[in-house]
Amino acid sequence: MIRSYYVGRSQNIADLREASKVALSLPDFRNILWIGVFGSFSRDQQGDRSDVDIIVLGRSDSEVELEESREEGEDAIDLDPWTLEDLLPRVWCRPVQIVRIEKQELHGLVSVDALLTARTIHGNDQCEEILKLRQDARSYLEQGWSVFKTAEAEIEILKSKVESIGGFEEFAKSPSLQQSVRDDLLHIIKGFDIKPVWHPIHEGFWTAVIQPANELQKIITTNQDGPDYWKGVWEILTASSPKSVQSILMRLKKFVFPTLTDIEERIKLSERLEHEAPTEPSAIPLAQAAEAADNENQISTIRQAEEISETRKESVEVPITTKQPRKESGLKRRWKKFKARLRL
Repeated sequence: MIRSYYVGRSQNIADLREASKVALSLPDFRNILWIGVFGSFSRDQQGDRSDVDIIVLGRSDSEVELEESREEGEDAIDLDPWTLEDLLPRVWCRPVQIVRIEKQELHGLVSVDALLTARTIHGNDQCEEILKLRQDARSYLEQGWSVFKTAEAEIEILKSKVESIGGFEEFAKSPSLQQSVRDDLLHIIKGFDIKPVWHPIHEGFWTAVIQPANELQKIITTNQDGPDYWKGVWEILTASSPKSVQSILMRLKKFVFPTLTDIEERIKLSERLEHEAPTEPSAIPLAQAAEAADNENQISTIRQAEEISETRKESVEVPITTKQPRKESGLKRRWKKFKARLRL
């Protein structure tokens, strides 16, 4: 049984926790260590049509194998196991989007954002695994800020240096100036080379700035003896085309920094809400609950309206239909009969 304060859509994070408490205790989910909710629900900004975004951390394979070995020898029914994708939308009456952390490693900026802004609905967020992952996520963000802020400052310095040059003719006449500016430009571009390639900052901002920086590096390091080489370098320094330092600077200011700032603000908001007084599960009129339950096919009957007073929140039990054992295929039955004959 899943106990919920009403039948229908979960309205806040307290509803999510209460409605899924029993469901997530099923043996089907013993491999799940922790679940957090991020997105609109973690910020208390959800609406009637909001879906539920969750991030899931599983146990290590060795932990799951140990637990399964303890159950060997027990009578077990061959059931199709529940999955989060199957069960949680039924429990919460909302669409559910899931981000999974595989092998306790973070890949992609979405995972970093989700982990740092998530509020716990299942498990312990003070366990060693979660604390380590959040520490890694924070270090990724700090590295991103450091790399991009350094690049911004160096581009501004290079722009001032180029502006002090009279023009391309003066630039073309001074080999020492050409070499100096070129070295500064290469130094800036190589600063975007974040390793490894699966680094969340590398993946998150590949299209925005890292790939354009790589393309500029190819232009600067290719065909250096060509007649138009230094003219091409000058255009990279002064033009506002997509293949220029000015374009990279614009992308940093208009996309990269706002994205990182939004993540930081969401982290602060989620932390503040988590430390405030916990939100109480919502209660809706029973008539509305009955209508929602009928529409969602969650229950067959509900209690009468007079059983719930206006001053007391009563629980409505929502049964989860146990999946029936799979029927044996004809081939499997014939194989059993064949083995039985061999024993005779």
